[in-house]
Amino acid sequence: MARIGSSVVASTATERDTINGRRGLGSFSHGWYIYICFYHAFYGEVYFALCNLKPCVMLTGIPHHLQPSFLQNVIRASNVLDLNMLSLVQAGPVSTLSFDFSGTFVLVTLGHPLASELVVALSTPASMQVSETTVARWLDYPVALDTCVDTSAMVEIGYFDITTDQLVTSYCATFHDPNHRRQILDHFQRYTQTLGSILQLRRDATSV
Repeated sequence: MARIGSSVVASTATERDTINGRRGLGSFSHGWYIYICFYHAFYGEVYFALCNLKPCVMLTGIPHHLQPSFLQNVIRASNVLDLNMLSLVQAGPVSTLSFDFSGTFVLVTLGHPLASELVVALSTPASMQVSETTVARWLDYPVALDTCVDTSAMVEIGYFDITTDQLVTSYCATFHDPNHRRQILDHFQRYTQTLGSILQLRRDATSV
């Protein structure tokens, strides 16, 4: 597994103060920025992409004014692009009915069959609205959000790293839907079989 560099820090005190205030984290030692914003949030997703499980990883939640620093001090400093397995794309005006991906950094898995589709779609300069089903395909989620008809029965399915008990990915589903249950089981089995003992996972569900 390519370890994402854990020694990268916010490049200015202003950036540290901004994130501290936004997240209520208080004062952290050097290295916390990458630890919180990249390693904890994305290391599982990035590894899934490196294993060719995910077509891409969308690095959402990075404040716009911190993106240049994040690009230089986190993504590039991690050396993950040097593996020549992922390509970095910054999304154009792409959105769903509920989420705007414009400007989001996306790591596209070069060896995945959907790589070309993703690069073309994300790089378009024209506004494009896509369905939740399309986003689920891009992110390799077994259940698309727009198939969760009974929102009162919706749950968040989380995969956790058994070693650290860290959440590494999650998606929503309607657990009493037999099709969703089958899709969840098939997806989890595919991930655990591919990852083997390198990244052991457990699955949990929480009411939304």
